[in-house]
Amino acid sequence: MIVLLATGALASTPPASAAAASNCGSVSYTTPGTHNEGRAALNNLTARGVSCRTARMVAKTFLAHNTSPKGWHATSRTVVSRHNAVDEEIFSKGLARVVGDVAN
Repeated sequence: MIVLLATGALASTPPASAAAASNCGSVSYTTPGTHNEGRAALNNLTARGVSCRTARMVAKTFLAHNTSPKGWHATSRTVVSRHNAVDEEIFSKGLARVVGDVAN
């Protein structure tokens, strides 16, 4: 083990928080009984530290129930660029993050 540390073999392993983000597409939901009027979506869904499948499940739960799944914390922010403003929904659970652009 000391030899590995001295050669830097362990230092080359990136920490879990440095995991690359995955682009997971978009998730939409239509509220039943609204004749397709009650629609909402999270676009440009990005996952870090979880699979796209989990990210889509988190997004779908939020859209369908207006709350995040058990164990996930939701926050909102508005990102303003030179050309427009985008509302984002950010879900976190430990080091895992799921971010999506709100579209209604």
